[in-house]
Amino acid sequence: MSYIDLFDHEHVGHFAGLPIYRPLEPVVPQSPIYGEFPASIDNLVLGGGLHLEHPGLVFKNLNYIAAYFIAEWIDFCEDTKSSIYSDEETDKWADIIHGYLNMKDEFEYFETYHWSMRDYSDFYNDCKSTCMRSPFIETEQRNNFERWLLCNIGELVVFSYPELITDSEIIAIAKKVDRFLYGNVSILPAGYPTDHLGRSTRYGQSQQGLRAFNVTKNV
Repeated sequence: MSYIDLFDHEHVGHFAGLPIYRPLEPVVPQSPIYGEFPASIDNLVLGGGLHLEHPGLVFKNLNYIAAYFIAEWIDFCEDTKSSIYSDEETDKWADIIHGYLNMKDEFEYFETYHWSMRDYSDFYNDCKSTCMRSPFIETEQRNNFERWLLCNIGELVVFSYPELITDSEIIAIAKKVDRFLYGNVSILPAGYPTDHLGRSTRYGQSQQGLRAFNVTKNV
């Protein structure tokens, strides 16, 4: 059994081949030395941890992570002639978002649990793979990968979990975001049967298989 299967959670999708989960109840680890991790309903988790799945990575403070993506989107709007927004609008939003991000450390808002050096290396290389829709492009700039990762998760929050953004100014700007920049989160198309990923409890009985999103066919 994976650690994630010890509590209720929904399966969001996959990123770089690893499952993304959202906990549906607060989690307090009993044995952190074995890779268990704390998490809450306001977090997103990459990997399920403990024995059967990849060790976990917890994304915390989704306000900040959403703001990171919004800052990237604002830069895109300012550099793109096809943007529907004026320079005055994007300048105003940029002041708000950059003011929010100022003097904050991106490393405070995601944490790995029990990752080995090989786990870090494999994940980094998987994120550079051309199998990704928008793979990470390696540069010599320090921390550039971490920012790319946060932008990907921030994009997911803005479009799929806006209810987890609690800052009113960030919510207001997030509602204006009109395009995605990465699209690296994958989910199964319509028709696939539910698998074991995700867990829900009803009447004291736990059941495996809970998807966050139901996809339907247009025709």
